Amino acid sequence: RLLRITSSDNNDNTRRTDLWDFDRLKLYVSFIRFELNPNLSAIAELVLSKYYQLQRRSDSLLSARTTVRLLESLVRLAQSHAKLMFHAEVTLRDAVSAIILVEASLTSTRTVEPIISDLQAASPTDFESLYSSFERDLLLKLEINPNNLVEDDDNDEMENESFNHLLNEIDMDTSNSNNSSYPGTLVK
Repeated sequence: RLLRITSSDNNDNTRRTDLWDFDRLKLYVSFIRFELNPNLSAIAELVLSKYYQLQRRSDSLLSARTTVRLLESLVRLAQSHAKLMFHAEVTLRDAVSAIILVEASLTSTRTVEPIISDLQAASPTDFESLYSSFERDLLLKLEINPNNLVEDDDNDEMENESFNHLLNEIDMDTSNSNNSSYPGTLVK
């Protein structure tokens, strides 16, 4: 079985699509699980806390059950998404992705119902435009001006270089042994 991975190179804005077999994916997940520990950026922290506050203020029955555990879950989901995307820091996109997951899991009391339904029905070709629309609408609902948000891109080049190095290590590891798992096999 193969998984299609699409990545972009910031230097020339090209997109590269690779097919990953299960062993390569398993090594990647093992590596990020043990080696990456992304911290929340100021933007991600703001978005997650405002969403939590919105849930607490909502008129639904869910607001009575909204506890600090929701905020903790949002942070863990955002950090997990950041790990999956090989980010050293939790970005706005990671935070919004965590909110999308929480909203999708709510069956009757979604805070942003119509957009979640659109995202669930989206094909891969129109997902990016729907995501951008969702992000903008969510930020406005949270009373955050999207035009005032600026993410720090200083880590992008370092992340791309580290990611490419990791892929080379995984390729070497999978070609040397089919039974390897991360702890102790990949050289840092």
